[in-house]
Amino acid sequence: MSYAIISLGGKQYRVREGERLLVDRLAVEEGKTFHPDVLMLGGEGKFELAPKSVQVTARVVGSPLGRFLLWAIPGSAAFAFAFAGIGWAVGSNYKHFHHLFDIALEAGAALVVLYLVVRLASSRLKRRA
Repeated sequence: MSYAIISLGGKQYRVREGERLLVDRLAVEEGKTFHPDVLMLGGEGKFELAPKSVQVTARVVGSPLGRFLLWAIPGSAAFAFAFAGIGWAVGSNYKHFHHLFDIALEAGAALVVLYLVVRLASSRLKRRA
């Protein structure tokens, strides 16, 4: 058979020998092998459901989590320091700053709604013309 359907983390993947997959988090360490559940084998116009005699061996090659953390941690720190810096620059207590921040959020939401209304109106005018 030329491919298999396996189940990993509640999702199903079609795999072939030598193929690499990017899957959600696994409870397997990098470099270790494991055997996912084989749901089906297929190929050449034939298929076999839930084969008992076949086992797929998979190996965890790497995790992209390191690259994510490389950007997420400094980005979060920068956001936190910027938020604190703005609060310090306002020169008043947290409640006053939070009130101003709420006003800015409401103004942003109003601008988004206004943009959507104008876009909808212009698209309807174009249809009539």
